[in-house]
Amino acid sequence: MVPIPVCRICYEGAEPHKQLVHPCNCKGTIKFVHKQCLREWLRVSTLLQCELCNTTYDMEEVQLEPLYEPPLYLLRICIYPHVLFLNLMCLYVGYLLYDPTEPYYGLMGFTLWKIFEFYKLITNLLQTLPYLLLCVATVQGVILVPALSVLHNKYRYLTYCCSLSHIPTIRLSVPVYCIFLVGGFVISFYFSIVGSFLVLIFLSKLYVIHSQLILKINTTIMKDAVLDMFQ
Repeated sequence: MVPIPVCRICYEGAEPHKQLVHPCNCKGTIKFVHKQCLREWLRVSTLLQCELCNTTYDMEEVQLEPLYEPPLYLLRICIYPHVLFLNLMCLYVGYLLYDPTEPYYGLMGFTLWKIFEFYKLITNLLQTLPYLLLCVATVQGVILVPALSVLHNKYRYLTYCCSLSHIPTIRLSVPVYCIFLVGGFVISFYFSIVGSFLVLIFLSKLYVIHSQLILKINTTIMKDAVLDMFQ
């Protein structure tokens, strides 16, 4: 006796308004499913392939958002902004220490002379930290601007940025991330070390967040393409 084909999701047979399809490589009684049932399952799940045989569902060609790949040295600066920040600090300290109008007393005399101005040096450095952070953020923009310029649908990207859903890497939504980043800049004007620490941590996640958003958008595009197959 030949078994009657039934949907492996709802266990009902074929009806005029509910056709059975065979979308994957499953065999036997589990190979059939209603288009409506499969569409609903794909909508609520995060899968783009059959959960039993792991066959990826065929879909029409779709246009995915490209992920901009900056030069390696820029990518390292973007991921490790504290390195650039420390270099800028060293350059500024050297600028403060250098004064061609002062008489030269030899290495020891020069060092002792600068010790008397140590407090003034630290004060000037702490007051400059927020502006050094702005320089680091500008370098991040050198990467982010071309990364945004290659997007096909910038409005969709902006929509995802404004979404309150969490980014897995930082466990925060993009709006909350921006609030912490701007808040860190503001704090750096009053508590330089604490504010700089916060800003550098969040700046190091900027390109990673962009990559996570592109991945999320492309996953949604592919999922919608699969759903459109089973209209």
